[in-house]
Amino acid sequence: GSKLLVGVDSGITGSEGNSIYASTDEGVHWSLSSTGLTDSSVQCFAVNDSFVFAGSYEHGVFRSSDSGATWAPATNGIGDWYIISLVAIPGYIFAGTEGGMIFRSSNNGILWTEVDSTLPFHYESEPAFLFTDSGRTILASIYNVGVFLSTDLGISWHSANSGMTGKNVTKIMRCGSKLVAATNGGVFLST
Repeated sequence: GSKLLVGVDSGITGSEGNSIYASTDEGVHWSLSSTGLTDSSVQCFAVNDSFVFAGSYEHGVFRSSDSGATWAPATNGIGDWYIISLVAIPGYIFAGTEGGMIFRSSNNGILWTEVDSTLPFHYESEPAFLFTDSGRTILASIYNVGVFLSTDLGISWHSANSGMTGKNVTKIMRCGSKLVAATNGGVFLST
């Protein structure tokens, strides 16, 4: 069967220590699944090949090769950045950080490379939220700057803000054949 994983902020739950829980019965029962995790605030998950990745608040990225039962740091090249988002496409995983940086790994987190140098705007203190839903297209929303698109695995990025009045994009998702973006200026639909 399938396994569900959830990251829980220990400050909210009052729990001590690490905060990934797993369920094998569609969320009816949960058990702690944090062996090896050294950060109590997991922000996001992604799956690539047979690995599960967890982005954390203080210690970068963690990787599991056993469906989340055990975790190990996967921070070579990315360090301890606050990971806001993780997305996977076949053969690659991308991480967006609180510092507005975007990293890519082509070897399941063994080594990360920064791939945001061609973004027209790069603010060190702004978060990078990432989204992908097909092929090799990655969308990055840089807080207060807008949305950027890469079709070449992050080698180059191009503005994708036409028609948007709000540049603070916090969520992008697919709705049928279109993309929907939630911004500080409202909700926008791609055409």
